[in-house]
Amino acid sequence: LINGCDAMKKEVDLIVTNAKVYTVDDFFSVKNTFAVKDGQFEAVGDESLLEKFNAKRVLDLKGKPVYPGFIDPHSDVGHADPRVEIEMGSQSWNPNLRAHLSAANEYNIEDDGADELRSQGFTTALSVPPLGIFRGSTSVVSLSDGPVSERLVKSDVAQAVNIDRSWDFGFTYPTSSIGVIALIRQTLYDAGWHKRAHEIYQANPAGLERPEMNQVLAALSGVIEGDQPIIFETDSDEEILRALRLRDEFDIPIWIRGNGHEYKLLDVLSDENVPYILPLTYPDKPDVDSPEDALDEDFAELRHYYLAPENPSRLSASGVLYSITAD
Repeated sequence: LINGCDAMKKEVDLIVTNAKVYTVDDFFSVKNTFAVKDGQFEAVGDESLLEKFNAKRVLDLKGKPVYPGFIDPHSDVGHADPRVEIEMGSQSWNPNLRAHLSAANEYNIEDDGADELRSQGFTTALSVPPLGIFRGSTSVVSLSDGPVSERLVKSDVAQAVNIDRSWDFGFTYPTSSIGVIALIRQTLYDAGWHKRAHEIYQANPAGLERPEMNQVLAALSGVIEGDQPIIFETDSDEEILRALRLRDEFDIPIWIRGNGHEYKLLDVLSDENVPYILPLTYPDKPDVDSPEDALDEDFAELRHYYLAPENPSRLSASGVLYSITAD
Protein backbone atom coordinates (compact mmCIF):
# COMPACT_ATOMS: atom_id res chain seq x y z
CA LEU A 1 0.00 0.00 0.00
CA ILE A 2 2.80 2.41 0.84
CA ASN A 3 4.56 1.65 -2.43
CA GLY A 4 1.31 2.18 -4.29
CA CYS A 5 0.83 5.62 -2.72
CA ASP A 6 4.41 6.62 -3.54
CA ALA A 7 3.86 5.63 -7.15
CA MET A 8 1.03 8.15 -7.38
CA LYS A 9 3.28 11.01 -6.29
CA LYS A 10 4.80 13.23 -8.97
CA GLU A 11 8.52 12.80 -9.50
CA VAL A 12 10.72 15.89 -9.03
CA ASP A 13 14.46 16.38 -9.13
CA LEU A 14 14.84 18.32 -5.90
CA ILE A 15 12.94 19.49 -2.83
CA VAL A 16 14.50 22.33 -0.83
CA THR A 17 13.41 22.71 2.79
CA ASN A 18 14.02 25.15 5.63
CA ALA A 19 14.43 28.11 3.27
CA LYS A 20 13.03 31.64 3.24
CA VAL A 21 11.38 31.67 -0.20
CA TYR A 22 10.20 35.00 -1.60
CA THR A 23 7.96 34.76 -4.67
CA VAL A 24 7.10 37.35 -7.30
CA ASP A 25 3.34 36.98 -6.85
CA ASP A 26 3.40 37.47 -3.07
CA PHE A 27 6.80 38.78 -2.04
CA PHE A 28 5.84 39.41 1.57
CA SER A 29 4.38 35.96 2.22
CA VAL A 30 7.49 33.90 2.86
CA LYS A 31 7.35 30.15 2.16
CA ASN A 32 9.89 27.61 3.42
CA THR A 33 9.85 24.74 0.90
CA PHE A 34 9.92 24.38 -2.87
CA ALA A 35 10.19 21.61 -5.45
CA VAL A 36 12.26 21.73 -8.66
CA LYS A 37 11.85 19.69 -11.85
CA ASP A 38 13.90 20.11 -15.04
CA GLY A 39 15.46 23.29 -13.70
CA GLN A 40 12.13 25.03 -12.98
CA PHE A 41 10.02 25.58 -9.87
CA GLU A 42 7.33 22.90 -9.68
CA ALA A 43 5.71 24.12 -6.46
CA VAL A 44 6.30 26.48 -3.55
CA GLY A 45 4.80 25.97 -0.11
CA ASP A 46 5.61 24.30 3.20
CA GLU A 47 6.88 20.92 4.41
CA SER A 48 3.73 19.22 3.09
CA LEU A 49 5.42 19.19 -0.33
CA LEU A 50 7.51 16.30 1.00
CA GLU A 51 4.31 14.26 1.12
CA LYS A 52 3.11 15.34 -2.32
CA PHE A 53 6.26 14.68 -4.36
CA ASN A 54 8.88 12.01 -4.74
CA ALA A 55 12.24 13.81 -4.80
CA LYS A 56 15.52 12.43 -6.04
CA ARG A 57 17.22 14.71 -3.55
CA VAL A 58 16.21 16.77 -0.49
CA LEU A 59 18.31 19.78 0.44
CA ASP A 60 18.14 21.66 3.77
CA LEU A 61 19.05 25.36 3.29
CA LYS A 62 19.14 25.98 7.06
CA GLY A 63 17.21 29.25 6.88
CA LYS A 64 18.96 30.83 3.88
CA PRO A 65 16.84 33.14 1.67
CA VAL A 66 15.79 32.37 -1.91
CA TYR A 67 14.77 35.35 -4.06
CA PRO A 68 13.47 35.67 -7.62
CA GLY A 69 16.29 36.42 -10.05
CA PHE A 70 16.69 40.08 -10.96
CA ILE A 71 16.31 41.24 -14.57
CA ASP A 72 18.44 44.18 -15.72
CA PRO A 73 16.44 46.05 -18.40
CA HIS A 74 19.39 48.07 -19.78
CA SER A 75 22.86 46.51 -19.77
CA ASP A 76 26.02 46.52 -21.88
CA VAL A 77 26.58 42.83 -21.06
CA GLY A 78 28.27 41.15 -24.01
CA HIS A 79 29.68 44.40 -25.39
CA ALA A 80 32.88 44.92 -23.43
CA ASP A 81 34.84 45.38 -26.67
CA PRO A 82 32.35 46.38 -29.39
CA ARG A 83 33.58 46.66 -32.94
CA VAL A 84 33.79 50.23 -34.17
CA GLU A 85 34.29 49.54 -37.86
CA ILE A 86 31.51 47.77 -39.75
CA GLU A 87 31.77 46.48 -43.29
CA MET A 88 30.60 48.65 -46.12
CA GLY A 89 27.49 47.88 -48.12
CA SER A 90 23.91 49.13 -48.33
CA GLN A 91 24.23 51.06 -45.10
CA SER A 92 24.13 54.66 -43.95
CA TRP A 93 26.42 57.53 -44.81
CA ASN A 94 26.84 58.29 -41.09
CA PRO A 95 28.69 55.87 -38.76
CA ASN A 96 26.37 56.84 -35.89
CA LEU A 97 23.51 55.05 -37.66
CA ARG A 98 23.88 51.36 -36.73
CA ALA A 99 20.24 50.29 -36.42
CA HIS A 100 20.88 47.22 -38.59
CA LEU A 101 23.14 45.71 -35.91
CA SER A 102 21.64 43.24 -33.45
CA ALA A 103 22.86 42.66 -29.90
CA ALA A 104 22.33 38.94 -30.45
CA ASN A 105 24.75 38.93 -33.40
CA GLU A 106 27.26 41.32 -31.80
CA TYR A 107 27.31 39.55 -28.42
CA ASN A 108 30.79 38.45 -27.30
CA ILE A 109 30.89 35.89 -24.50
CA GLU A 110 34.55 36.62 -23.70
CA ASP A 111 34.60 38.64 -20.46
CA ASP A 112 31.00 39.66 -21.15
CA GLY A 113 30.23 40.94 -17.62
CA ALA A 114 27.68 38.24 -16.84
CA ASP A 115 29.60 36.98 -13.79
CA GLU A 116 29.47 40.37 -12.08
CA LEU A 117 25.74 40.74 -12.64
CA ARG A 118 25.05 37.16 -11.64
CA SER A 119 26.97 37.60 -8.37
CA GLN A 120 24.53 40.40 -7.49
CA GLY A 121 21.45 38.24 -8.07
CA PHE A 122 20.75 38.97 -11.75
CA THR A 123 19.74 36.06 -13.97
CA THR A 124 18.67 37.88 -17.14
CA ALA A 125 19.52 41.15 -18.88
CA LEU A 126 18.54 43.25 -21.87
CA SER A 127 21.76 43.54 -23.87
CA VAL A 128 22.07 46.98 -25.47
CA PRO A 129 24.65 47.83 -28.17
CA PRO A 130 26.74 50.74 -26.80
CA LEU A 131 28.02 52.75 -29.79
CA GLY A 132 26.58 55.53 -31.90
CA ILE A 133 23.21 57.30 -31.88
CA PHE A 134 21.04 54.64 -33.55
CA ARG A 135 22.86 51.81 -31.77
CA GLY A 136 21.04 48.72 -32.97
CA SER A 137 18.40 46.32 -31.71
CA THR A 138 18.52 44.95 -28.16
CA SER A 139 18.20 41.32 -27.06
CA VAL A 140 17.22 39.56 -23.84
CA VAL A 141 19.92 37.10 -22.75
CA SER A 142 20.30 34.66 -19.90
CA LEU A 143 23.35 35.27 -17.70
CA SER A 144 24.06 31.55 -17.45
CA ASP A 145 27.15 29.94 -18.93
CA GLY A 146 27.19 28.58 -22.46
CA PRO A 147 27.09 29.79 -26.06
CA VAL A 148 24.93 32.71 -27.13
CA SER A 149 22.61 30.38 -29.05
CA GLU A 150 21.62 28.70 -25.76
CA ARG A 151 21.42 31.93 -23.74
CA LEU A 152 19.36 34.02 -26.14
CA VAL A 153 15.84 34.49 -24.73
CA LYS A 154 14.46 36.99 -27.26
CA SER A 155 16.13 39.02 -29.99
CA ASP A 156 15.27 42.41 -31.50
CA VAL A 157 13.23 43.57 -28.52
CA ALA A 158 13.70 47.29 -29.11
CA GLN A 159 15.87 49.73 -31.02
CA ALA A 160 18.37 51.64 -28.87
CA VAL A 161 18.85 55.35 -29.57
CA ASN A 162 21.15 57.74 -27.71
CA ILE A 163 19.59 61.18 -27.67
CA ASP A 164 22.91 62.87 -26.86
CA ARG A 165 26.08 63.44 -28.90
CA SER A 166 28.36 60.48 -29.48
CA TRP A 167 32.13 60.73 -29.80
CA ASP A 168 32.59 57.03 -30.49
CA PHE A 169 33.66 57.76 -34.07
CA GLY A 170 35.62 60.94 -33.52
CA PHE A 171 34.62 64.46 -34.48
CA THR A 172 31.91 63.56 -36.95
CA TYR A 173 28.41 64.94 -37.51
CA PRO A 174 26.43 65.57 -35.38
CA THR A 175 28.54 67.53 -32.88
CA SER A 176 25.72 69.40 -31.14
CA SER A 177 22.49 68.50 -29.39
CA ILE A 178 20.40 70.17 -32.07
CA GLY A 179 22.32 68.19 -34.67
CA VAL A 180 21.50 64.93 -32.87
CA ILE A 181 17.78 65.74 -32.90
CA ALA A 182 17.99 66.68 -36.57
CA LEU A 183 19.73 63.38 -37.41
CA ILE A 184 17.20 61.33 -35.43
CA ARG A 185 14.26 63.09 -37.11
CA GLN A 186 15.73 62.80 -40.58
CA THR A 187 16.52 59.11 -40.07
CA LEU A 188 12.97 58.33 -38.92
CA TYR A 189 11.49 60.28 -41.85
CA ASP A 190 13.84 58.44 -44.23
CA ALA A 191 12.84 55.09 -42.67
CA GLY A 192 9.18 55.91 -43.31
CA TRP A 193 9.94 56.81 -46.93
CA HIS A 194 12.05 53.68 -47.37
CA LYS A 195 9.23 51.45 -46.12
CA ARG A 196 6.53 53.11 -48.27
CA ALA A 197 8.71 53.21 -51.40
CA HIS A 198 9.48 49.51 -51.25
CA GLU A 199 5.86 48.60 -50.54
CA ILE A 200 4.71 50.57 -53.61
CA TYR A 201 7.40 49.04 -55.80
CA GLN A 202 6.70 45.48 -54.66
CA ALA A 203 2.97 45.92 -55.21
CA ASN A 204 3.40 47.07 -58.84
CA PRO A 205 7.00 47.38 -60.07
CA ALA A 206 6.10 47.93 -63.73
CA GLY A 207 7.36 51.30 -64.94
CA LEU A 208 8.93 52.19 -61.59
CA GLU A 209 12.58 52.65 -60.75
CA ARG A 210 13.58 50.25 -58.00
CA PRO A 211 14.14 52.28 -54.80
CA GLU A 212 17.48 52.06 -53.04
CA MET A 213 17.96 49.47 -50.33
CA ASN A 214 19.41 50.69 -47.04
CA GLN A 215 19.97 48.23 -44.20
CA VAL A 216 19.72 50.89 -41.48
CA LEU A 217 16.40 52.25 -42.73
CA ALA A 218 15.03 48.75 -43.34
CA ALA A 219 15.89 47.78 -39.75
CA LEU A 220 13.68 50.63 -38.52
CA SER A 221 10.55 49.46 -40.33
CA GLY A 222 9.24 47.79 -37.16
CA VAL A 223 9.54 51.10 -35.32
CA ILE A 224 7.68 52.95 -38.09
CA GLU A 225 4.93 50.32 -38.04
CA GLY A 226 4.61 50.61 -34.25
CA ASP A 227 5.62 47.00 -33.63
CA GLN A 228 9.03 47.69 -32.08
CA PRO A 229 9.73 50.39 -29.46
CA ILE A 230 12.71 52.70 -29.30
CA ILE A 231 14.64 52.93 -26.04
CA PHE A 232 15.80 56.53 -25.82
CA GLU A 233 18.85 56.86 -23.56
CA THR A 234 18.72 60.26 -21.86
CA ASP A 235 21.10 62.26 -19.66
CA SER A 236 18.85 65.08 -18.43
CA ASP A 237 15.27 66.13 -17.89
CA GLU A 238 15.44 68.21 -21.09
CA GLU A 239 16.33 65.09 -23.10
CA ILE A 240 13.33 63.26 -21.65
CA LEU A 241 11.08 66.01 -23.02
CA ARG A 242 12.82 65.74 -26.41
CA ALA A 243 12.15 61.99 -26.46
CA LEU A 244 8.46 62.58 -25.72
CA ARG A 245 8.24 65.14 -28.54
CA LEU A 246 9.82 62.65 -30.96
CA ARG A 247 7.24 60.07 -29.90
CA ASP A 248 4.42 62.52 -30.62
CA GLU A 249 5.87 63.63 -33.96
CA PHE A 250 6.32 60.13 -35.36
CA ASP A 251 3.61 58.28 -33.38
CA ILE A 252 6.03 55.54 -32.32
CA PRO A 253 6.20 53.44 -29.13
CA ILE A 254 9.07 54.43 -26.85
CA TRP A 255 10.74 53.48 -23.58
CA ILE A 256 13.03 55.91 -21.80
CA ARG A 257 16.27 55.02 -20.08
CA GLY A 258 16.24 57.72 -17.42
CA ASN A 259 18.93 59.68 -15.65
CA GLY A 260 17.75 60.47 -12.11
CA HIS A 261 16.14 63.83 -12.94
CA GLU A 262 12.65 62.44 -13.57
CA TYR A 263 11.28 63.83 -10.30
CA LYS A 264 11.53 67.31 -11.84
CA LEU A 265 8.91 66.35 -14.46
CA LEU A 266 6.27 64.57 -12.40
CA ASP A 267 3.52 66.88 -13.65
CA VAL A 268 4.35 65.76 -17.21
CA LEU A 269 5.37 62.14 -16.72
CA SER A 270 2.33 61.21 -14.63
CA ASP A 271 0.13 61.86 -17.69
CA GLU A 272 2.33 59.90 -20.12
CA ASN A 273 1.94 56.17 -20.70
CA VAL A 274 5.69 55.59 -21.08
CA PRO A 275 7.79 53.06 -19.15
CA TYR A 276 11.05 54.29 -17.63
CA ILE A 277 14.29 52.49 -16.81
CA LEU A 278 15.94 54.16 -13.83
CA PRO A 279 19.64 54.01 -12.93
CA LEU A 280 20.62 54.22 -9.28
CA THR A 281 23.77 56.27 -9.80
CA TYR A 282 23.45 59.36 -7.64
CA PRO A 283 25.37 62.66 -7.88
CA ASP A 284 28.63 63.07 -6.01
CA LYS A 285 28.54 64.82 -2.66
CA PRO A 286 29.10 68.55 -3.16
CA ASP A 287 32.02 70.28 -1.47
CA VAL A 288 30.44 72.25 1.37
CA ASP A 289 33.11 71.70 4.02
CA SER A 290 33.48 75.43 4.51
CA PRO A 291 31.20 78.43 3.93
CA GLU A 292 33.51 79.55 1.14
CA ASP A 293 33.26 76.20 -0.61
CA ALA A 294 29.48 76.20 -0.22
CA LEU A 295 29.22 79.59 -1.96
CA ASP A 296 30.89 78.10 -5.03
CA GLU A 297 28.30 75.32 -5.36
CA ASP A 298 25.36 75.78 -7.71
CA PHE A 299 22.04 75.78 -5.87
CA ALA A 300 20.39 73.56 -8.50
CA GLU A 301 23.13 70.94 -8.06
CA LEU A 302 22.76 71.08 -4.28
CA ARG A 303 19.02 70.57 -4.63
CA HIS A 304 19.53 67.64 -7.02
CA TYR A 305 21.99 65.99 -4.63
CA TYR A 306 19.38 66.22 -1.88
CA LEU A 307 16.42 64.96 -3.94
CA ALA A 308 18.00 62.41 -6.32
CA PRO A 309 17.72 59.42 -3.90
CA GLU A 310 13.95 60.04 -3.71
CA ASN A 311 13.50 59.81 -7.50
CA PRO A 312 12.08 56.24 -7.68
CA SER A 313 9.79 56.84 -4.71
CA ARG A 314 8.40 60.05 -6.18
CA LEU A 315 7.75 58.36 -9.52
CA SER A 316 6.01 55.47 -7.78
CA ALA A 317 3.78 57.82 -5.81
CA SER A 318 2.80 59.54 -9.09
CA GLY A 319 1.87 56.26 -10.77
CA VAL A 320 4.74 56.28 -13.26
CA LEU A 321 5.73 52.80 -14.52
CA TYR A 322 9.44 52.12 -14.10
CA SER A 323 12.06 49.44 -13.58
CA ILE A 324 15.55 49.59 -12.08
CA THR A 325 18.85 49.06 -13.88
CA ALA A 326 22.36 48.54 -12.52
CA ASP A 327 23.67 50.37 -15.58
